[in-house]
Amino acid sequence: MYAKVAHEYKLPFLAVRIPNAPVQLLSALSEKDIVLDSVVIANPTVHANEWRDFYVNAVKNLKPGLTEIIVHLGHDDAELQAVTVDHPDYGSGWRQRDYDAVTSSEFKKALEENHIILVKWKDLKKIVN
Repeated sequence: MYAKVAHEYKLPFLAVRIPNAPVQLLSALSEKDIVLDSVVIANPTVHANEWRDFYVNAVKNLKPGLTEIIVHLGHDDAELQAVTVDHPDYGSGWRQRDYDAVTSSEFKKALEENHIILVKWKDLKKIVN
């Protein structure tokens, strides 16, 4: 259903390359859909003091291909704390750590040193249209 809606609205549809993917998933994709080789996202096992290292190491260990790094950016302020109350995972502190990690000089340096090419949604949309 997600692929169908994306196709109707001429939006890029992202799928993740999965070994032995079900035929149903593969049949829903078009030649213009984007198939990711991998996805990186912090999870609750990453300790707060290891956040930046998690993302820097993820960049250093990327394999050739298209990888989506999912971050939830925000500031750990009163407004976001109120919205994400009782949600330590992906809550305001989490979002602040994501923001701090991807805007850090260490992360930017890792991108540069590892010759990472950042791809934006508008770049993906060009492929679809």
